[in-house]
Amino acid sequence: MPVVTVYTHEDTQQTGPLLQSLIWFSKDYFLLALVGEVMAYQVLVPLDGSECANQALEYTLEKFPDAVVTTIHVISPIESVYAVEAGGLPVAEELYDNAQERASEIHGDAEELADEYGVELDTVTEVGKPARTILEYADEHEINQIVMGSHGRTGVERVVLGSVAESVMRRAQIPVTVVR
Repeated sequence: MPVVTVYTHEDTQQTGPLLQSLIWFSKDYFLLALVGEVMAYQVLVPLDGSECANQALEYTLEKFPDAVVTTIHVISPIESVYAVEAGGLPVAEELYDNAQERASEIHGDAEELADEYGVELDTVTEVGKPARTILEYADEHEINQIVMGSHGRTGVERVVLGSVAESVMRRAQIPVTVVR
């Protein structure tokens, strides 16, 4: 279905991969005919089980009711490396299985919250360095915006591993909203 949208010169709204034809132009406004399939606005919400991450999901469900919302939980391999060194391979395998189970619980809680808003979620679990994995996923899946909690880690873990939210904000090529 063709869509007609009015833009100002300052407008930076992303409309997705569309064929655009300039119909009318003035000093302040231009009218584009967007021909082709309009892609739904896609929002990625990284979840780690923290209260801040849950608040980011709730914010997303309230502010983007028509968007395609995907939650992503990233299992960090760094914890498995420490487990191998401390207790050997069986401990690392158990740690990974526990992390997969935790990811399922996190996504299950997210789906329950989304049901309250009448929104269907896509859920993804990836393994990797959290900030890098979030950004790669967003790029590969043409995500329009990332909404995330301001922090999940605390104490020494945050100092050693850094802030995922800060790293995502600095490196993202798309808008990032951080919820506190």
